[in-house]
Amino acid sequence: MDLCTSTPKKERTRKTNWSPDETKYLVELYKEHANLLKGSFNKAGVTHKAKQEAWEHIASHLHESYSDGKRTVKDCQKRWQSVQSDAKARIAKYKQAVKGTGGGPASPPLDELDELVADILGMDNVTFEGCDTNEELLSFVHETVECQPKYGYLLSF
Repeated sequence: MDLCTSTPKKERTRKTNWSPDETKYLVELYKEHANLLKGSFNKAGVTHKAKQEAWEHIASHLHESYSDGKRTVKDCQKRWQSVQSDAKARIAKYKQAVKGTGGGPASPPLDELDELVADILGMDNVTFEGCDTNEELLSFVHETVECQPKYGYLLSF
């Protein structure tokens, strides 16, 4: 058998890169379905089929708005993971710089995409920045931690 007459290799065509507008639109579409896509399977209405349909909806809307190249569900999922990961890193770096003691240049503000991802992930709701007084700290502890008697005596603050 002659190696020269074997079947020709199929040329791989490369898709266009994601534009900033296309990426932003993907994040906005994800935000519309975030409760479902981030939801646990033990919540009512959250099924694999429902999540798959949400991703298909996102991919079809992207294709309607940006017809440069059809983005598959897998392309959209991969891009979302990349955007989310990058935004988390920039948000963490920003928060660290804000909490710093100074002595260097001011940290650059988060861009619109990072703020949108932070809103989706709920980054603003989980931070505890500290208390100005002991009364505020006591109030916070009593609201969040149920103080139980331990070893026969009651904890008091």
